[in-house]
Amino acid sequence: MRETTRVETVSVKASVMESAREYSERIIDSSPATRVSDAIEAVRDAMEVRRSSYSDVGSVLNDETRGLPMLIRKAMSERQKLERVPPGIWDGQIFAGCHTYNSGTLANDHALPEFALPEEIEEGARYGHGIYSMFGHISPDYPRILRMGTTALAKTVKERLATAEGDEQVTFLKAALISIEGLESYAKRHVQYLRDLAEQCTTGDGDGDDDDSDGGSGGSGDSIGSGIGSGGDSIISGGSSVGDGDRIGGSSGARRRRELLEAADICERVPMQPARTFREACQSAWFVHVALQLTGNHLALGRPDQYLNPYLEADLSSGRLTIDQAQEIMDLWMLKFNERAFSSQTKSELRDWQVVQENYERRWRERTIHDHGQQRYNVRDDMDATIHYNQNIVIGGCKRDGSDAVNLASVMILESSRRLRMTNPVMSARVNEHTPDWFFRQLARALKTGGGMPAIYSDKPILNAYTSYGVSLEDARDFANNGCWECILPGRTDFYFQKINGLKCLEWTLNRGRCHIDDKQEVPDLGDPSDFGSFDVLLDKCLHNVAYVADEMSAHMAWMHPHRSSIAPTPLLSVLLDGPVEKGRDMTDMSTRFIVNGLIFEGMSHLIDSLAAIRQLVFREGRYSMAEIVDAIDHDFDGYEHIQSAMLDCPKYGTNNAQADDIGREIVKRYSDIVRRISDKYDDMMFMPGIGTFSWYIAVGEGTGASADGRNAAMPIASNFSPSAGAMLKGVTAAIRSFSSMGIDTIPIGSPLDLGLSGNVVDGEEGVNRLVGLLKSFRDLGGNLMTITIVDTETLRAARENPSAYRDLRVRMGGWSAYFTMLSPEQQEHHIRKSESGFM
Repeated sequence: MRETTRVETVSVKASVMESAREYSERIIDSSPATRVSDAIEAVRDAMEVRRSSYSDVGSVLNDETRGLPMLIRKAMSERQKLERVPPGIWDGQIFAGCHTYNSGTLANDHALPEFALPEEIEEGARYGHGIYSMFGHISPDYPRILRMGTTALAKTVKERLATAEGDEQVTFLKAALISIEGLESYAKRHVQYLRDLAEQCTTGDGDGDDDDSDGGSGGSGDSIGSGIGSGGDSIISGGSSVGDGDRIGGSSGARRRRELLEAADICERVPMQPARTFREACQSAWFVHVALQLTGNHLALGRPDQYLNPYLEADLSSGRLTIDQAQEIMDLWMLKFNERAFSSQTKSELRDWQVVQENYERRWRERTIHDHGQQRYNVRDDMDATIHYNQNIVIGGCKRDGSDAVNLASVMILESSRRLRMTNPVMSARVNEHTPDWFFRQLARALKTGGGMPAIYSDKPILNAYTSYGVSLEDARDFANNGCWECILPGRTDFYFQKINGLKCLEWTLNRGRCHIDDKQEVPDLGDPSDFGSFDVLLDKCLHNVAYVADEMSAHMAWMHPHRSSIAPTPLLSVLLDGPVEKGRDMTDMSTRFIVNGLIFEGMSHLIDSLAAIRQLVFREGRYSMAEIVDAIDHDFDGYEHIQSAMLDCPKYGTNNAQADDIGREIVKRYSDIVRRISDKYDDMMFMPGIGTFSWYIAVGEGTGASADGRNAAMPIASNFSPSAGAMLKGVTAAIRSFSSMGIDTIPIGSPLDLGLSGNVVDGEEGVNRLVGLLKSFRDLGGNLMTITIVDTETLRAARENPSAYRDLRVRMGGWSAYFTMLSPEQQEHHIRKSESGFM
């Protein structure tokens, strides 16, 4: 493999795109620098370390503060958390600030300093909210913080405070200033910490035996300085340059000392001041991200290639960085998002999982129509989500003016993801008619590493969907994603979602409003199915149930959404979004520019297949009566195997079958119309449709009875908008054609198609070409979102038997990627079955 650790001189190109293309083509089969490889192994090893929660969070409540507004107390809580969390930096890292430490301490386990009074907690509970009801699934305005810094941001808040009208505006703006102080304190406390750590580094013997503390030993390779004002003899300090292959003199301890001092200088500047260099921009963005995570906000990162690239380009053009040094910086930055990861075994030690399971069982028994998709949660779902923290990023796509947005940072971020082979950040890429061929090839090479990353978003249908809701084309072009795959407008959106189990809606239609699992009456009885005189009547009644649940859920969301501000405001996040400061209200108080509630439709492929089977077997062929179909489902096909077999042979979505696809298009259109009708009722928020399951396809299935497509009761459903297991009859091309014909340009939130390919299909350069053709076909046919997991069933089985040999084997979990060996046995078996069927 070709090493990329040597220093290269980068000539300034007239076109940045040309540099991006050349670099993309040069890094084929490259490997990370030694220090990055060492850091990767350190993170993997740390996943197995026994954790202890950092619990010194205290309380902000005392005789003086109890009378203050709750919003002020929440800001004080955020500030106190950030003032007390220990500073830190991992061995060999250049970026300071940790969620988790080498020593095994977990910095945040949903612990904020106490700030709410009992009566406030009780009031919040009336609306279904608690002190940790920060929903996440939002992306802050990172470009703003890099451009302004917190000093200028605080100045803006103070200027707005001078014109505030009423106590509520004054309270919020004061709270925003308090939260900014917390962020600044967190960054500044790293300055002396890093300088003290630097003094501990061994500098005399050159043997590399540095201090073994969190910030001690340095990795091999050259020092990577801040590039401006750091002094000393760093490669890039003071504008000096080093020839091809040169190394800085001195021991690794001396190098580490230099790096730590440079890191201290950077922390003295950002995020307080605007970023000036690539490394400063990365550190500033990281400080904001980790501070929000530490205060309970699990958030996405938007489009980092767009907000980091100007600093990257400037450093390369000035000679402050070589391109390979820049890649090393990017690798280390991307690695930071994995420091928090820990194994399922380690996670199992942190909570009483029996209590968690008992709460889930109680929740199932007491479920209401407003619960998430009526799915049957299990402790397994929490355990399987061990390493998912909503840390999504999107690269590529187009700029606000419509031009191609692929740049050198896009290339480097994608390369880092390929090199690291980890699960965070969750990588996605946008493509359109302007996306260069060479970038498609790099996407294909990244996909070959497995794990279902990057997810592929096609711009055109998503932009069409957004603009149909009145969003300007310029704003729509800036879309990214949030918690799993849901599309949002970063820095400008408050987002919440609920899920509707479409397959359950058919179950209620056939079972007179009752659940097949426990016979609970859940929706009104729409009559005896034997009296349904036509397929159209059946379809209308099923969609009547869909509309009923959508109306109930949307009304509930509209009722509860504004009341988060009563118990779970987020002043730090609010100041980093478009709208709250201008309006003088916390983001939870309906102040962001876009307030979007997603209604996510589950079980779509099974609903299509079930309706297609009933139409064919009952209303077209007359082979069975509705009463026989209902009896077969009621008995979970026990004694009715002949009917189940006939159902399995009926038309299926995902096979490019016109009969099934016609039904799918009708459901998607009518569901979109239902949600649009709901959205038109509200002036201050939008309701938008999505189609998907996220990672809960097992739980959704466990809460759903047998279905008319031949699926047995409580069996998993297909992930997202993927064909059901066993429907891979005509290959992935047929699946893409079915999916793309569904009219999904009415679905702004998204509707992922999850595909799986075996490794031998994509071997060699021919395999790259095959993947490129697949990606382009998806774009050209009008698909909006697709994931491709490349793994062999034999590999999954081997990993289950010998997990230590497959630590970096990843699989797609519906909205994120997970280490296969960390999943529950049930989830592992499910992925093996999906791999055998061709869908992941």
